[in-house]
Parts: sequence; structure tokens; C-alpha cells
Amino acid sequence: MRRSSDHNGYDEFDGDDFEDDNDLSQIFFDDDLGLITPEMAEDLARYMADEWREREEGKPIKLDLTLATALSKTPAKWLDAACIANRISKKGQRKTKVTALATKMTDAPTLVELVRNTPAHARAALRKVLESGGWIKLNALIKDFGDLEGDGWFWDEIPPTSSIGELRQRALLFVGRTVLGKTGKKAYKVAVVPRDLRDSLMQILNDPNVKAEEEEAIVNRFASPDEVLREALEEVRGHFSHIDWETVVYENDTEAFLLDVHAQGYDALSVWQSLEVFLDFLDHQSHEITSLDEIGSYHVSELVHEFVDRHYLPRWSLNLRRDLLETVERFYKHLHKTGRVGDDALTEVNQACTQIRSGKRKLNVIKRPPPLGGELILARTNPNTGREERYTFNHQRILMVWVSECHQDWRHMLQVCKTVPDGHRKAELVHDLIALEPSTQELLIARADEDDFANGVIWFYKENVIELSAW
Repeated sequence: MRRSSDHNGYDEFDGDDFEDDNDLSQIFFDDDLGLITPEMAEDLARYMADEWREREEGKPIKLDLTLATALSKTPAKWLDAACIANRISKKGQRKTKVTALATKMTDAPTLVELVRNTPAHARAALRKVLESGGWIKLNALIKDFGDLEGDGWFWDEIPPTSSIGELRQRALLFVGRTVLGKTGKKAYKVAVVPRDLRDSLMQILNDPNVKAEEEEAIVNRFASPDEVLREALEEVRGHFSHIDWETVVYENDTEAFLLDVHAQGYDALSVWQSLEVFLDFLDHQSHEITSLDEIGSYHVSELVHEFVDRHYLPRWSLNLRRDLLETVERFYKHLHKTGRVGDDALTEVNQACTQIRSGKRKLNVIKRPPPLGGELILARTNPNTGREERYTFNHQRILMVWVSECHQDWRHMLQVCKTVPDGHRKAELVHDLIALEPSTQELLIARADEDDFANGVIWFYKENVIELSAW
């Protein structure tokens, strides 16, 4: 690694990138090393990841760097993490990703969204750096907002969780070492906001609503457990006051649970914020989960994978997903203790959480069983008739065959229905779909892949219609 004491003669972040390091789990389980337990391997992996991060933070940085320059020198794992946080594809060459990030992050509406979706405590840290002129000694920032311990290296897989790390993951802040004063004086670690973002960021942070959220986050850091509990219960009441439909979880279930976790010494507000995500998930799955006993292991998996990815920005860290699993698991234990769910539901949730958490550097996925055909994809009220219409995987299969085999010709498809198994029932499905507007047709097959299309064709020509549901 090249070192230089000349602050004006180097590129910031020059040197090793660690891009080609092997999978740590494979290295650590080499029999010759004598490391035989997963726990020891994970401890060593965390240690090495922090060592690499600290080595990167010791590289030179300019106090007036631009975003494009910083991104062009940042480690590949961190560049990919910034792409994920900003909803940009990780694929492609470094230059392509740097250009895409720099273009998107200097777009005013996009930057506003990025900042608003950054945790309030991290925004407060960003404000402190900006009010200090766009850069600050790292120790001064750590004193007010916590250290970087545990932030690791593989940010594209396990995002950092510190306040400072939240900003770095989003490419809003960069850390390095610089010489302050005359050349040859002591070099300090500093945190720097790219100069071409400073004015825009300060304008966004000066929004009264943004400032209020920051102040609340800072106050909550010093609130007593009882004050935190009261705030959590107020938020619960606010949540349920806006609900005018039947839910599987009741307000008194939630309040009793928060009182329980508070008595055990947990932060009731953090638990509620995690539980609220689960309640939103249950609302989205109300067509499948009509009682708390009906949850399946694949539902728990979809909660911490697809659901949070589709509904929450920025991308959730591994730790947040683990916290969500822990909250669901603890909630079901409470519900079982109070008689709200049975033994089977508790076992299903506990086993699902254990299986999902068993991954080393990421959470495992529990897939749904293959659909039989009667599983619901979409339910809606027809705007013309006022009647409820329900569309299933059988409808989806008909649409896929209509697109791939029948050239989107319904008349031709009805003729083909006369020659296939259960053709009368398949023709009825065709008639359900004929008057459907194109946007709804596209919605029904939006998540189908090539295998789904191939299986749909096989079903149409060789199998009967099954109305049962595996879910």
C-alpha cells in the first residue's frame, strides 16, 4: 500500500481494495488452522472485517473532495452498498456505477428522498458535519454519535448500523486521514461530506419537519424507560385509531405485549417500531392470514425479505431484519402465554425464525410450496358492477398461455380449450379474463418468470384445473 505525507500529491483512498479476498467462512474452516467452531469463525470474521475497515479509514482524504472522486476510490463492497441504498443496479463496471450514483445523488428530488429516509440520529450527525464546514475530526463526531465498532466491511451484504455508518453506506459521508496545518504535523481521522452535496444537504436539513425529527431522536436517546414506554403506547393508540377494518392483532394485544417487554428490560419503542412492520405485513396478507394461528414459515421469511424490500427505503440491514425476527418470535411467545395462539402456531414461528437466522452472513429463505392453482393473486371490486372479483394462479396460467402460445388471441384460445384436459373449466377462466383491462392483466403476470411460463403451458395442455390452495 502506498503511503505519502504530502497532502496535495495523492489520491484519496488510494491502495488496497480487498475485493479479491476469499469467503472468510471457507478460510476459517480450513482444517490446518485448527479453528473448528462456527462461533470462533464468526468472531474472527467480524474482527477481520473491522480491521479492513479501519485500515481503509487510515488512508488519505482531501477535505474538499467531490462525490465522484470519493466514489471512484471507495472499496467495491461499499460502492455496491451505496448503489443498493440509492436503488441503482450493482451490475456493471465501477465507472458506470460511479457515474450513475453521482448523477442520481446530485438530483435534488432524489437527494431529498435519500435524506428523508435516513434515520434521524444519522441526519443529526450529518448536520453536525455540515455546520462544522463540511468536515469534522472523526473523534468529535464519535463523541456525540457513537463509534463505528461492528460496522464491518461487507456493507453490500451487512450494512453498517452506527449513526456514522448509516451516512457512509449512503455515500453521504466519507472517512479518511488528513494532515491539519503544516505538512509533517499529526494526521487526524476526519469525516467529510463531498463539497458538491453540502449546500443541497444543508437546505434539506433546514426543513422544519426534518429538524423536529432529529430533535426527537436526540431526546429519545436520553429518555427514561418509563418515558419510552409511554411514547410507545401513544404510538400504538395512534396506529389503531386510523384502522377502520378488522385486524388479526388487537390494540390490547399490542399494549399488553409492550408492557411485557418493558418489564423484561427491553426498549418498548424500538420493539413497537419493529412490531408495527409485522402488523403492516399482516394487513397486506389478510387474504391468506385470517387469524394469528394461520401464519406459515414462508410468511415469516417473506416478511424479512420481500416485504421490507418492497415497502421500506433504504434497504434494511441484516441487524434490522434479525431484530424483526426476534420481535415476531417474542410476540408469538407472548400470544401463546395469553392463550391467543395455539401450540402449532408457536412452534411454526419458532422453527421458522431459527431456520432463517441460521445463515452465516445473510438470512436464509423459506420458499412457499408450489401453488396448486386456487391460491389468490388479486382481489378487487369491479368499478362497473361493484362486485368483488378474485383472480387466482389458474387465471395467471391462462394469461401466460394466452401471451406465449396463443398470440394474445382469445378466440383462438377458446378453440384450443376444446382440445385440452378440463377444457370447459379453462374456457370459463378465459371468459373471466377477456374483459379485464390490460393493466390488470399485466399485474397478474408481473412476477412470473420463465419457469412459471413453462409450467403454465404444461398445465394448460396436460393437467386439470385444481381449485384447492396450498397456502
